[in-house]
Amino acid sequence: MKESEIDWNNVEVLDAYTFYGLVDQYSLNFNLSFEVYKYSNVYDETYYQLNASLPFSFKSTWLKTPKNSLEEWIKYTLERLDSVLKDKYKSIRMRDYLQQKEFESFKSKIQFDIPKSDKDLNILYATKLNHESLYEKIGNKTIGTLQKELYEENKNNKTITYTHVKDDRDIIFHLTWNKFLNIALVDSCGYCGVTIKEINNMDLYTKRARGYSMEVDQINAYGFYSDANCIASCYWCNNAKTDEFSFEEFKKIATNITTIWNDRK
Repeated sequence: MKESEIDWNNVEVLDAYTFYGLVDQYSLNFNLSFEVYKYSNVYDETYYQLNASLPFSFKSTWLKTPKNSLEEWIKYTLERLDSVLKDKYKSIRMRDYLQQKEFESFKSKIQFDIPKSDKDLNILYATKLNHESLYEKIGNKTIGTLQKELYEENKNNKTITYTHVKDDRDIIFHLTWNKFLNIALVDSCGYCGVTIKEINNMDLYTKRARGYSMEVDQINAYGFYSDANCIASCYWCNNAKTDEFSFEEFKKIATNITTIWNDRK
């Protein structure tokens, strides 16, 4: 059953399957609620769909066979949650892997070494690569030349699979699973403080699907995904901070975003 085939006028919410409680599946406590949709089509075929709400929402495909009890639906919800969280974590690992590979490639092309520990120089040259004149030189190559070389290399990144992340031993991923969970399951923005509940109760103008859950943001845009460099951020703060502002600078901006959210309540 495809989502496009559903006549929502014939969808029924089974309140009996709604559950609110605390789940410590990951040694963390967080509010979990879900409901089950029941749909009967013109052929008298019945389908069921799980719709769950945490600090983010997720749903199942339309199931031909329902679960037989509330306990089975709870178990199924936790299985779906486990799958969703692992996919989110896997996606961040891949982005971090590509980001690190690109920066290592950039450093090799400028033909003088920037120590990994020298954070200021790393930020300086990453900023130059993105913002400075194409004719300015870093090492013995112009930025325009460096950009072209990196573009040619990165065209091949589409063929990289997740297995490369595990197999490539020179790339280290520093965002631990527990830290990721503490970000993914938090319900408030680390910049402006808005909560998922507040967002869902306000009139929103965004035309995008983003905005209804917190996102994992890099505090230092030119760093990598690590426990020390990641924070939960609402879509608006994540979008507004871009690569430009430091954490301290953006916290000042976020106070005005907080004021706007409070005015909308």
